Amino acid sequence: MTKVDFEKFGFDFKAVFNPRDYLHFYRRSVGDDLSEKQVAFFISHLEMSEPCKVLDLACGHGRHSIHLARLGHLVTGIDITPGFLKIARKMAEQAKVKIDFREGDRQKIKFRG
Repeated sequence: MTKVDFEKFGFDFKAVFNPRDYLHFYRRSVGDDLSEKQVAFFISHLEMSEPCKVLDLACGHGRHSIHLARLGHLVTGIDITPGFLKIARKMAEQAKVKIDFREGDRQKIKFRG
C-alpha cells in the first residue's frame, strides 16, 4: 500500500482532525443514533451472528468500536490521533466495555492472522 502524503496536496490533517473541533462540527455525522444504525448494518450485511474479532481501523473516538463491543464482539481499534484515542478510552470505560485501543497509522499495520 502506498502511503499518502497529505501535505503534498495542501491538506492539513492535524487541523481537520483536531478532536475537539471535529466532534463539534461533525456531531450530527458521528452521533450515537447514526453509529448504532451503521453497526446494525455491518452486523446484518457481514452476517456477524456470533461474536467476532473486529479490527476497527481509523477508529477515531470509538463510535463503532463501542457499539460492537456492547454486542459482545472482541474489538481492537487503531487510530493515528492520540486525542481521539483518549476520548475513545474514556467512552469505552463509561460504557463498561473492554476495547484494545492502539495508536498507529492504518497504512503501516502489520497484523497477521
